[in-house]
Amino acid sequence: MLENEKYLYTIASEEDIYQACKIASKNMFSFLKQKIKIDETELLMLMGLICDIEIYQVVDPKLTARIKIRKDNLKNFNLNFL
Repeated sequence: MLENEKYLYTIASEEDIYQACKIASKNMFSFLKQKIKIDETELLMLMGLICDIEIYQVVDPKLTARIKIRKDNLKNFNLNFL
């Protein structure tokens, strides 16, 4: 988990970009599930609305993807960040 003033990120690197995206997504889901007390189905729908997938490293043997969420999108859940 990475964090700056505006965003939360989960990052994963794999030889297959789809696997990297899947792992980064699962990591974000696990993090949010611990922090936000809503049904898993609702959490998945929320992630579909507010998460962005970025592919940002493709030159090494492993490809890297990250899931990004604006903290503003989570303000109604009273989470504490930086």
